[in-house]
Amino acid sequence: MKLSSLSLTFLAVVASSEAASCGDPLYNKCKLSDSDVRYDAEASNNLKDQDPIYEKLEGFWVGNYTFLTGEGITFPSSLYDETYGFGWPYKYGDYRGAINITIVGSRYYQHNYFFYPPASNLFCAENPNPEKGKSNVYGSGVCGVNGGFKSFDAFSTATYEKDGTM
Repeated sequence: MKLSSLSLTFLAVVASSEAASCGDPLYNKCKLSDSDVRYDAEASNNLKDQDPIYEKLEGFWVGNYTFLTGEGITFPSSLYDETYGFGWPYKYGDYRGAINITIVGSRYYQHNYFFYPPASNLFCAENPNPEKGKSNVYGSGVCGVNGGFKSFDAFSTATYEKDGTM
């Protein structure tokens, strides 16, 4: 049997080659879970397993808060619009609050409770008799005497990305 130089070159290349590995564009597709955690049956859906920040966030947080504008200035009080529910006639600087964060598996629960001091004397003096549909207090109370209270809840779940995002 006579071998040509082309045949010898082909045999030399084949002899020095390795088997195609996972992900080779011409051969052998990878399992999706090899390169994408979303398809990995072993990857956890639990938020605490996905990112250590969730262990640190969970708990009951009590403190003094200040709501600031983008320029770092305490957000101003405003008349409460009784029709649309906008505005907050209480001080956004140095109010008390409690935030309760609970994480169960892939679910995130947050409950917020904020206690606001009465509006400033200046705000009450500038707004003694608001126009119809506006108020210098939320609900019943007297401007400058009674404070305000807000509570609200948030709920979220882990995404299918399995990377700690919600």
